[in-house]
Amino acid sequence: MATPVLDNLVEDRFVADTDGDGISDGDEILIYGTDPLSATILGDVSCDDEVSRVDAALILQLTAGIIASLPCQELGDVNGDGTTTSVDAAIILQFTAGLVPSLPP
Repeated sequence: MATPVLDNLVEDRFVADTDGDGISDGDEILIYGTDPLSATILGDVSCDDEVSRVDAALILQLTAGIIASLPCQELGDVNGDGTTTSVDAAIILQFTAGLVPSLPP
């Protein structure tokens, strides 16, 4: 038997985005098998629940071809241009150094 919460999410699968990650709740459950109630942090490509210099370093390693993928690669595109590049790493470094107050939404 389905739970009322899941029933509501499926009905609103093209509308609701509880965690604000850009993926509808229904798609998270049905397609990706993830929990829409679990918040993710933009820039946290290491999946350690914080944005740090490590995340910037990992992005730079990815763009240089040193590593093939990131644990949470979908969180690396902090400037929203559709790709994870050294520009995203630079923005993360500015954020962690306190030069910018927040990462772009």
